[in-house]
Amino acid sequence: MKPGVIILAVVCLVIAGLTTVFAGPAISNTVSNFFIVVVLVVGLGVHVGNSGIVSFGHPAFMAIAAYLTAILVLPVARKKALMPNLPDILGDISLNPVVAIMITLIFLALIGGLIGLAISRLNGASATIATLGLLIITHSLLVGGTTFTRGAQAVYGVPKVVTPLIAAGAAIAAIILADWFKYSRWGLVARAAREDAVAAAASGISVQRSRALVFTISIALTALGGGLFALHLGVFSPKEFYFNLTFSLLAMLIVGGGTSTTGAVAGVAIITLLSEGLRRVEPGFDIGGVTVPALFGLTTIGTSLALICTLYLRPEGLMGLKELDDHLTWVRPLRGYKRKNLSRAALSGPKHLRLLEVHGITKRYGGVTALQDVSLALNPNEILGLIGPNGSGKSTFLSCASGIQAFDEGTVQVNGIAMRQSDPTAFAHAGVGRTFQNIRLFSRLSVYENVAAALVAVPGAADAPSIAQILSRVNLAGMDDRIAETLSYGQQRRLEIARALATCPSFLLLDEPAAGMNSTETAELANIICSLRDVDGLGILLIDHDLPMILRLSNRVAVLNEGHLIAVGSPAEIRENPKVTAAYFGERSADQNLEAYTAT
Repeated sequence: MKPGVIILAVVCLVIAGLTTVFAGPAISNTVSNFFIVVVLVVGLGVHVGNSGIVSFGHPAFMAIAAYLTAILVLPVARKKALMPNLPDILGDISLNPVVAIMITLIFLALIGGLIGLAISRLNGASATIATLGLLIITHSLLVGGTTFTRGAQAVYGVPKVVTPLIAAGAAIAAIILADWFKYSRWGLVARAAREDAVAAAASGISVQRSRALVFTISIALTALGGGLFALHLGVFSPKEFYFNLTFSLLAMLIVGGGTSTTGAVAGVAIITLLSEGLRRVEPGFDIGGVTVPALFGLTTIGTSLALICTLYLRPEGLMGLKELDDHLTWVRPLRGYKRKNLSRAALSGPKHLRLLEVHGITKRYGGVTALQDVSLALNPNEILGLIGPNGSGKSTFLSCASGIQAFDEGTVQVNGIAMRQSDPTAFAHAGVGRTFQNIRLFSRLSVYENVAAALVAVPGAADAPSIAQILSRVNLAGMDDRIAETLSYGQQRRLEIARALATCPSFLLLDEPAAGMNSTETAELANIICSLRDVDGLGILLIDHDLPMILRLSNRVAVLNEGHLIAVGSPAEIRENPKVTAAYFGERSADQNLEAYTAT
C-alpha cells in the first residue's frame, strides 16, 4: 500500500475515533455522512478519472442500492405495511445489514456491468447524455413503481446502524480499491484509452472492455455508498437522488480533481466544510449590530461559486493529476504500481508472421475514391517506402492496412489470415504496430506508462524486450517519469515508435515519422528505423515526404497517385520511372526525374 493511501486511512480513522469518543449525535451524523459521500465521490472518480467520461447517472444506482438495502433489512411487519405489493421473496425476509449490503453490491455490480457494456460503445458527450437518461428513467421508475417503492413518499424505519467508524472503514476501503485499480494494469489501459481511444486501440487495448470494467467497479462503490446512505439516514425518498445530488457529487469531484483519488477526498472535505459553514448563516445573523437577512439557497450558491472558481483558476482541480504521494518528498513514487509486475503475458513461442498482404483495397468517401484496387505486400526484414503527392491516399492506405478505417472492397491478411475491418486492436494483437501522421500519445501519462500500456495489452513472445530496453532502442533511456506532453517534438515521435514496439510487432507502419524534424533528428530516426529492420527483422511500411530519406532507406518503393498504385520497384527503378516523374512534376516536366530532385 502506498504511503499516501496509508496517510489518508490513518486520518479517516483518527477523525472517526475522535468523533466517536468526544462528539455528540449531530457531529457524529455529519462525520458519518462525510465518509459516505467520500465513498460516493471516490466511486464516481473511478469512472470519470479512468475513462474521461463525465457521468450524471451515478445517483440513479445509488438510489437503487438504497431502496434494495432498505427492502432487505426492514422488519417484515413494517415492510408489509409500507410496501404491501412486494413479491413474497422480498416481503417475507429481513436480513442482517452486512448481508444486505453484500447482496446489493453484487446485484448492482451485475447491473452496472451490463449497462457499462452499452455505455462503453459511446464516446464523450454521447456517453454523458446516456447517463443523464439513466438518472431520469430511474427517478421516474422510483416515483411510479409503487410495487417496490412508496412512490414519491419516503421510506422510513430503516435500521440506523452506520457509525462514524463503519462509515470511515467503508471510505478507506473505497480509497484503497480506487488507488489500486488506477495503478493496476487494468487501470493503466483504461487511462490510456481516456487519453486517446484511437491510439489505445492501435496499441492493442480493448477500449470498450476497459471502459465497461471501469464502469462496473465505479457502480459497485456507488452501491456501497447508497446502501450505507439508507442505513445511516433511516428515511429517504426519490428526491434525495436527483439533480441536486448529481450536482453536489460532480462539484466535489471537480473541485478536488477528477483524475485523482486524493483529489476526490479533498473535494468532499472542501465542499462539506463550505456547505456546513454556509448552512449555519443561511437563516440570517447579526454582526456588529447589523442584521443580515436569511438567504436560503446559500449553500448551493457557495458550491456553485467554488465550482466556477475551480474551473476558471485550476481546471484540473486542486490536486490536478497528482496523488498525495506526488507531494511527499520523502518517498519516491513509482506512479502507483510495481513496475516489475507490469510484464507481458507470455505466449508459448514467438509469433510466426511472415507476410502482411493488402489485396485490392478500394476506399470511397461519398463520391470520392481515395483508393482504387490497391494491392501491396510487406515482408519481414524490409522497408517498403510508400510515396506520392499530397492527397494520393497514403495515410488512408495505412489506416486501412492497420484496421483503423473500414474499406469498401478488398482484404487485408496477416500471414494468410483475413483480418476484420475497423478492428485495430485485432491488428495489434496479430503483430501489426503503427504510428500516426499527427502524433497521438497518451499525453498526460508518463513515458513509462505510454509504453507499459501497450506492453500489458498485447500478449507477446516470452523473450519480448523490457520497457527499459524499448526506451533505450529509441534513445529515450532515463526519461521514464517524464510526462509525454512535456517531451520535445522529436522525442514524442520516438516515444510513439516505442509504444508501437511494445506490442511486439512483426510489421511496423510509420506514417510520416520524420515530419517536422530537423536534419539531426531525421538522421537519428533513420538509424533507429534501419536498426529495427536489420537487427529486429521487422517489416516496415514507411510513409514520408522526405524523398531522399525514403529512397535511401527503402528496399522497395511503392507510389500512389490519386488513389491508384502506379509503380512498385527498387529505389533506382522508381527514380527513373516516367509515371512517377509525371505524378510529381506534371506532364510538362516529364524530362525531369526523381534522381535530380532527390539529389538537391
